[in-house]
Amino acid sequence: MDRAITEIREAIPDVAISSAGELENIAGDEGLLRQALLNLIRNAAEAAAGQAFGGRVEVYGAIEHAGSGDLQRISITDNGPGVAPDDLSRIFVPFYTTKTNGTGLGLAIVQKIVVQHGGSVEVRNQTQGGAEFIVWLPLSRQGTAAGGTVDSVSAGN
Repeated sequence: MDRAITEIREAIPDVAISSAGELENIAGDEGLLRQALLNLIRNAAEAAAGQAFGGRVEVYGAIEHAGSGDLQRISITDNGPGVAPDDLSRIFVPFYTTKTNGTGLGLAIVQKIVVQHGGSVEVRNQTQGGAEFIVWLPLSRQGTAAGGTVDSVSAGN
């Protein structure tokens, strides 16, 4: 997580990116999970860039206890314009984009990676403005990940 945040801070320096909360190790493919988080943090920073009172992105982790086991919740919020209501149901569809130079693959790839790791991703607009993307990933998992073996990935790295 820290490397993803650092990379986006360097690429989009006019947006303040903070992280807080509880982040645990997640079983899975480190490269794929980092790619998913990079896509989400980059999208949030791009949406927040140029806001009148400064762009802000917050990455927040929490452990949720569910009947099927503990889950890592990763929330990525921004103070951008939010997602247009008509786009909310389509943004994870491959090749659907609202960006001038977008391919429409970023969020579709995020969803595929998260689902391959036994998780889910959702989006909603915040009442105070901006968007929130929430990734849910199981803290322990049996079997294999997308790349073969399951390794423990530190969310803090």
